Amino acid sequence: MLKVKKHFFRKIVLLSFISITFLGAFLIWTKSTEAQVMPTTVTLNANGMPNAITVMSGMPVSLTWTSMNATSCTGSWTNPINGSVALQNTAGTPVTPTAPSTTYTITCGSVSSSVMVTVTQMLPNVTLNANGMPNAITVMSGMPVSLTWTSMNATSCTGSWTNPINGSVALQNTAGTPVTPTAPSTTYTITCGSVSSSVMVTVTQVAPGTLTIYKIANGATGIFKFNISGGLNQNNIPISTTLPNTTTSTSSGHSNPISLTGSTSNTYNITENTTDSSFSGWKLMSASCADANGNIIPTSTIMNGVSVTIQPGQSANCSFTNKNTTIEIVKNGTGGPGQQYFSFNISGPGISNPSPSITTGSPDPAGTTTGSTGKMPLTITTTGQYTITENPQNGWQLTTASCNGVFADPNGILNIYISPGDTVACAFYNAAVRTKLMIRKVTDQEINGVVAQYNGASNWSFTVTPVGATRPLQTVKVGVLADTGEGEKEADQINLGQKYSIKEINQPPDFAFLGVSCEDSYGNVVGDPDLANLRINNVVVNAPHIEGAGTQLNAGGTVTCTFKNRKQGKLTIYKNANDKGTFTVNYDVTGKLDGLNDVVGNPDEAVKLTTAKPPGSTIFTTNTKVYLFWGMFDITEKNADNLGSGWTFCGAWCGESAVNPAPSSFTKNLPLTVTIGPSSDEKCIFANVKSITCKAAGF
Repeated sequence: MLKVKKHFFRKIVLLSFISITFLGAFLIWTKSTEAQVMPTTVTLNANGMPNAITVMSGMPVSLTWTSMNATSCTGSWTNPINGSVALQNTAGTPVTPTAPSTTYTITCGSVSSSVMVTVTQMLPNVTLNANGMPNAITVMSGMPVSLTWTSMNATSCTGSWTNPINGSVALQNTAGTPVTPTAPSTTYTITCGSVSSSVMVTVTQVAPGTLTIYKIANGATGIFKFNISGGLNQNNIPISTTLPNTTTSTSSGHSNPISLTGSTSNTYNITENTTDSSFSGWKLMSASCADANGNIIPTSTIMNGVSVTIQPGQSANCSFTNKNTTIEIVKNGTGGPGQQYFSFNISGPGISNPSPSITTGSPDPAGTTTGSTGKMPLTITTTGQYTITENPQNGWQLTTASCNGVFADPNGILNIYISPGDTVACAFYNAAVRTKLMIRKVTDQEINGVVAQYNGASNWSFTVTPVGATRPLQTVKVGVLADTGEGEKEADQINLGQKYSIKEINQPPDFAFLGVSCEDSYGNVVGDPDLANLRINNVVVNAPHIEGAGTQLNAGGTVTCTFKNRKQGKLTIYKNANDKGTFTVNYDVTGKLDGLNDVVGNPDEAVKLTTAKPPGSTIFTTNTKVYLFWGMFDITEKNADNLGSGWTFCGAWCGESAVNPAPSSFTKNLPLTVTIGPSSDEKCIFANVKSITCKAAGF
């Protein structure tokens, strides 16, 4: 029992000790805490500045503040006053102080911070300008003036230029208000409160302006006419251009200065009269205007001219540049002499067939002769297709031609599109052509593969006569070679394009004329044969054909005329009689020689023989020579069995060896058949007697 009590008592003592110890420590901590409490602070700034600042009337102020150890703050600027505000404000709260000063206070608990803002008044300011200039300017009479102004710290402004005078105006005007000052000067004033600004505008009288039209013509001289409408109306103002020297093709001229009166600017329309005939062939290229100092005056383009605004007293020079239509033809000839004349034709919708010409210079070492028309002006009124051709020139052939890259067609015709004001450059190239007329004689004949050749005559003669001439130009003799039976010779003095008649003359009697034909170098038939008169008419030697632009000449213009003759066989018919008489002998074609099929001849031909007694002869005789184409002929005496008038037919004989055959070779069997070849010399004898017997006559 005792032990239990002692143990319990010890526990109570221990707990009491612990409690007393804890209580003492708590009391000590509490006292320590009360000793370290921090004070509250606050700082107020106006526009970032403490204590006091000065601002202009009406300018806002920004309040900022910071505080420490504060739990709440109030501000004197709130509504209602001293309302709650944030503990911190660095962004700023705007306030507007009132004159003469305003104090702003912030209170945080028991502490506060204040700043005093003193308000000062600013005087208004205003500046007036005329045409952007202050104080004073000078303008010409009638010219408007633009008034502009700016003001500061002003609440209202008035202007002396208003109607009624000194009416209210805006505080600012940078766009401008137009006014028209009066001579000799006008002062304009703006008043804003207690301040004002003025500008004096002095007015001077305007001298008359002028307008001068200048013409520049490229390519030639001319007379040009102009019309003016707008501020004034004048029509057909003439301007003549002249060349300053011989080395330029640009001419110029100008009108007399045209006086422009008036106190305001005017817009003038200046146009060139393109419908006047003097404008034909010209094209307006450009137009512009400048003042007397060369400064550009703006213009706008209108049809055939410009529209320009000219200020009062301003001198304007307006220039019009024209270009005329020109063409230059350049001639190049090769292979011929110099100093050659060439002519051309130009035709089109606005031009009447001008015919320029060129005479070339001396040829260079390469045989080239050149010439140029120069830049000839063309009077054309219509844009369109124009044709340029070269007239034929004897002895020359056009090889190619082109204008501005457009080539001629195969006939040498150039078609080119030309507009007024164009510059056209054309080149014509010619080559000298040696014209030839060859006369060819053919006496050989080939028939069915059989060729017969003859020596023929040593020369064959031909006359060459220009058509329309009364006498031959020349006689050409053509020699024929014995081994070929052919020959040819060139006629002299043949002109390109001339027509000739060529005739064979002095034809040997033992040759028959078969025909004539002429061909040019390209196989074209030329001329009109006249076989009855052994000639061919209208033979013309033309230049070679042009197969296309740039084709080279392969040969000159050559025409060959071939005359064909055939050697004939000779038949001599003799008549022997014992008295004078007239007899008829027929020779008719009966067959074909050696199968040849081109026997030429007329059947049933006849000759009349009248006998006569040669001196010293006892026989009346006669003979005749007949030249026949190749073939077989029946030869008979007409009415041999009944000659009448006492005549008796004794007989006949044919052969080549003897003229007087023996009577035993005579035959009365007619007809006699004779073969006539190219070189035949057949003889046929027919014997007749009268009043005696054939035997008595020796037949």
